[in-house]
Amino acid sequence: MGDTKADILDAAERLFAANGYGATSIRSITREAGVNVAAVHYHFGSKERVLRGVLDRIAVPINDRRQNLLDALDNPSVADLIEAFVRPDLEILQEMQDRHRAAARFAGRLYADRSEPMATITREQFAAIAARFVEHLVPRLPHLTTDEIWWRIHRTVAVIIDIFSGYPEQGLSPDETEEMIHRLVNYLTTAMEAPSPKGARSTET
Repeated sequence: MGDTKADILDAAERLFAANGYGATSIRSITREAGVNVAAVHYHFGSKERVLRGVLDRIAVPINDRRQNLLDALDNPSVADLIEAFVRPDLEILQEMQDRHRAAARFAGRLYADRSEPMATITREQFAAIAARFVEHLVPRLPHLTTDEIWWRIHRTVAVIIDIFSGYPEQGLSPDETEEMIHRLVNYLTTAMEAPSPKGARSTET
């Protein structure tokens, strides 16, 4: 006997990836999942809650891993913080090899689709963990304002989403994943540590 809730999430993930949230109906999800409308309402209640379920399935393990890596760091450098931020994304892509095509396309669509409720849900999911990283980056980047650090974190997320959306269909080997992580850390650390575009030091406390 299959897991109806998981079947609904799998179907929704494929359809959101292919068509976007707005163009995907509850009925199309039920057809794709092979269930009736009552099952969707029983497990989720609405299409928005289905969306939250799909997003949580991607974001929650990534953010949990980010938190664990951050907690394990002792007096981290900027590079250490960047690695703790980006490593979980590449790791989870490798872990979900069997369904990465739909998941990666969907994750790639997330950042591009700023319509509601997509934008609100993604902000809610990543705001708290991103704030923890900004808190650690601020004292290590005294030449930047907090607003500038936040801007660079958002650009870091954009790079990560680009990796998701362009993830190769054949996946990556563990060695290739490690190589990708190291390349990203080198690139993003340089970008994060770059001089302030206004040439001014932060006066924030």
